[in-house]
Amino acid sequence: MKYEAKDKVSTIIDGSLFSLVWQCFSDEHLSRFCQQFAPGDESKLGWTLIGHCDGTMAPTTAPNFAELTELEGGCPEEYETDLHYESGDVVSYSMALDRTVVYQCKEWPNDAYCNAGSLYAPGNTHSSLAWELIGWCSGTLSPTSSPMELTALCPEEVWSSSNLFSYKEGTRVRKSASIFECRSWPNSLWCTNSAYEPENTQHWEEAWTYVGECPTFEEVTATIEGALTITTETSQSLSESEITELVASAEYALQDIACACYLMTISALLML
Repeated sequence: MKYEAKDKVSTIIDGSLFSLVWQCFSDEHLSRFCQQFAPGDESKLGWTLIGHCDGTMAPTTAPNFAELTELEGGCPEEYETDLHYESGDVVSYSMALDRTVVYQCKEWPNDAYCNAGSLYAPGNTHSSLAWELIGWCSGTLSPTSSPMELTALCPEEVWSSSNLFSYKEGTRVRKSASIFECRSWPNSLWCTNSAYEPENTQHWEEAWTYVGECPTFEEVTATIEGALTITTETSQSLSESEITELVASAEYALQDIACACYLMTISALLML
């Protein structure tokens, strides 16, 4: 039988007319032990002794799963121990085949526990230190659409130990083709320390977040061609912000090629 939070059961006392009454822990995390340990087990996990009884009683129903808030739009990605999470990130956790709950990584300083290993994972022993249960979900989240396929613009600034004093929350730098962003306070304090150099140090993720890769020449040209096609087919001009982003992407990708005139032509075409 599957037991859930707040379920009650009884165990017979040998040689007695009475039975002991046990209740499964109300905590969503700890209640999972009710499937692994019997009431009265020496581990004392899962069940709490709440009294005794005699005779029989009508069975109680398990807590209504819908008591949790249903989150619209589908379920976020399932939690994975090898991914890096920050405050505000949401993940899903499957309690059963048809029951999925959603957790949100807590704010600083608890967010550090979101990356502290399996013991702090959603549904595990110490998950309440890192994650907050915010509701339940079904289905999957629809991917968000974007007018641009290029998800990251390549920053001009290259990470350098000589520029440490200028790095603050939100600063973006690149190393080769990889883009990194200085994390929010208080983690941003480490961005000014060379011991947290992106990718090359053990704890660099405490200071920096990997954003993505700089767009290649092929990606930029493909995006430009797509934008021109959309503009031609729909007879609608892209917004000014979309044009600015597109031209900036092209500029960074083509920065080693003297193509200022080409960029001006692209901008003019997109404004048609």
